Amino acid sequence: MFKRILLATSDRDLGELVQSYLEDAEDGFDPTVVGNGKSFGRKLAGDGWRNFDLLIIDNGVYPDRQSRPPKNANTGLDQLRDLKARGVDLPSILLIDQLEATLLTETQRLQNCELVMKQGVLDESISVAMDRLQLLDRSEEAKGADKAADYDAVIEINISSEAKQDYRFRYRTSTGWMASPPKPLAIRWHIHKELCESSKAVGELK
Repeated sequence: MFKRILLATSDRDLGELVQSYLEDAEDGFDPTVVGNGKSFGRKLAGDGWRNFDLLIIDNGVYPDRQSRPPKNANTGLDQLRDLKARGVDLPSILLIDQLEATLLTETQRLQNCELVMKQGVLDESISVAMDRLQLLDRSEEAKGADKAADYDAVIEINISSEAKQDYRFRYRTSTGWMASPPKPLAIRWHIHKELCESSKAVGELK
């Protein structure tokens, strides 16, 4: 279970909102908040990343105290990429202004990163993202315990647009997560085991 959380955002109101949610939650979260990318990097330098269980970073976090990122920059995503290149594989949540195909693709490559939109009921969205990440951790443990299983799966069906009725499947394979839209309707492995056993590949339903 996540406890020690590092939150990075240059938006003071956003930082206070997320910090307040984490501190008031009944799960015993212990958040540390930093205001720029440089401070975020210092906290995780060397073996410092071992002091945290979960990272939450604003994609628009400032590189340092003085410098704002250039327009359309992905400062938070770049930080997570750098950590991945170092071999640091902490679960992470990337806070974004709007959903973009590029962000979906890049965060899928990180495999243990969830996207959360900075709008709506933010605390609920973060809670859902944390549940997904913890479910992923439990799935990995289950795979290690049950060597006879062919694969482990979590399948989610999403309606991304009421107008277009665009239904999407989100599933995890041995190579990582495929698709990652927000606020999905989850269909859990233990409920639909027969479906998972009969379907070796799940694609996008149009």
